[in-house]
Amino acid sequence: MTGRVLLLHALRDHFPQWDVFVDDRQIWRATGFIVVSASSAEALADALLRAEGADD
Repeated sequence: MTGRVLLLHALRDHFPQWDVFVDDRQIWRATGFIVVSASSAEALADALLRAEGADD
């Protein structure tokens, strides 16, 4: 299992209401009530935390 697969599983487990994936251009994306894009898994996790905080 690659690091990318592990990170995808971790993000999906932590953010189950989001569809998390890496697109064909290697951009990390999550779709939910908005679309979030980032250049890395860490940046995507930060953006999702901020997005969820804004949803409260």
